[in-house]
Amino acid sequence: MANAELFTQVAQLYAQFERMNFDDKCGFVKRLNQQVAKSSNLPDLQALLDYCKIRIGDVEVGNTFGNLNNSAFAVEKGGWVYLLGGLKFRPDGSDAMPINDDSGDSLNVVGGWLYYKSFDDNQIRKIHISGDNEREDVGDAVCSRFVVVDDWIYFSNLRDDEKAYKIRTDGTEKTKLNDFRSGYYNVIGDWVYYVSLGVKVDYASGNIRKMMIDGSKDSILCEDECADINVVGNQIYFVNSSKSRTFWKMGINGENPVQLFDGAGGWLVIDGDWAYYSDLPINGCNLIRRRLDGSEMSVVCRDFVTLPCVLNDYAYYMVGPLQPGSFCRVKLDDAEGQREVMSDVADSRNARDEVQCPFEQREFDCALDRKGEDRPAYLENVVFRYIINVKNSPDMLKKLQAQLAEMTIAQKEDKLVRMINSWR
Repeated sequence: MANAELFTQVAQLYAQFERMNFDDKCGFVKRLNQQVAKSSNLPDLQALLDYCKIRIGDVEVGNTFGNLNNSAFAVEKGGWVYLLGGLKFRPDGSDAMPINDDSGDSLNVVGGWLYYKSFDDNQIRKIHISGDNEREDVGDAVCSRFVVVDDWIYFSNLRDDEKAYKIRTDGTEKTKLNDFRSGYYNVIGDWVYYVSLGVKVDYASGNIRKMMIDGSKDSILCEDECADINVVGNQIYFVNSSKSRTFWKMGINGENPVQLFDGAGGWLVIDGDWAYYSDLPINGCNLIRRRLDGSEMSVVCRDFVTLPCVLNDYAYYMVGPLQPGSFCRVKLDDAEGQREVMSDVADSRNARDEVQCPFEQREFDCALDRKGEDRPAYLENVVFRYIINVKNSPDMLKKLQAQLAEMTIAQKEDKLVRMINSWR
């Protein structure tokens, strides 16, 4: 069978799998496992098998890779939603209770433990989901981003210029995997797909690469500056920063790269047959839902959506730059697109507010105080939001976007800081 024909058949199998009920998915995985065992030279089928095992829970991953790309301020496991502020509650908002007085992001739930990156010192910590145990540091793992897969954590080590490391969930066996500043980890079977982050187009973009889970056989899959990679079956979906932040897909070995559909944006999350993303600031950063084949598209909510996490029936997101009280959710099938402010959940309220979010001057302080790799993105977000909501000037936004596209990261950050200081 020709490689192209097999590639197409595997893509069709993935689509069929996503439409099965749980029992049928388990039977499918069993049969697929038998088929893969008979042949050692079918990487596309192996990739599909590895992905399907994650989907049925045979391999436990702490959150979806798309959500983790977006800082994973929320995770849902076992009928509970866990939020960045140490709160857990039922998806309908009931039974809200605190389990932790430490806040953080990159939420992962594996084996009855909630793993997170503390806002205080970027240390990876864990606490039992019951809240009955004291929180624990996971070794000396200080990171910018991470993912938990079974009993291993793959992370970007802030003590070593964000190079890729792994460590056991008990804090032992810390191992360096590469010599690249790395992020956007997708761990599928024996492979880690990731981005070697650079500074050419976007500080949070870079070449797409893959390596074995022991760090060997590292290779480049796409030389464009890319971000937001989601590995699904035998496909890699991503945002191509080198091509005006358009959406693309390619095979797991870098073959057949094609633009996914028209449009541009960021914070891509693939969930089943759907792509969720925030469109460009000039269009309002609305949350968009679109079929992977491009056949259907709708606006989930009209808000300045950043860092969305898709959890079953809801999308959780930040409104503009990170700031107190700006964490919201919206029901994916809500025709009105009304948001629910999640700070109200802690008080057992289901208050709804208007979709339009007014600009607040404190957003300037939040952006200027931001530290770490995502500071340029937060500065950019707050400036764009101010231009849209206060100055109401699409022409000014277009001009600024064109100027920023020609600048280095340092130049861009300097200009944005000067603009914010002139408006304060």
